[in-house]
Amino acid sequence: MGEAGVALADDVNAASQNPAGLSQMKGQQFSFMHQAYVVDSAVEHAAYGLQAMNNLGLALSLDYLNFGTINKYTRDA
Repeated sequence: MGEAGVALADDVNAASQNPAGLSQMKGQQFSFMHQAYVVDSAVEHAAYGLQAMNNLGLALSLDYLNFGTINKYTRDA
């Protein structure tokens, strides 16, 4: 099915998958996510959306990628 979820997006997360899906949104919706990756890296996501009129949805989405601390090395020539 591959990326078939894109065609089914009908909530506030449609803002990042398929913005046309915002027209299917009902009422107000919030979405928050924190995903920890390897070492110190992480992804943060927050989204807010609302149904403005019939078949019109508006959304604001913020994503933050944190690479954490990275060891730096120097080499003397």
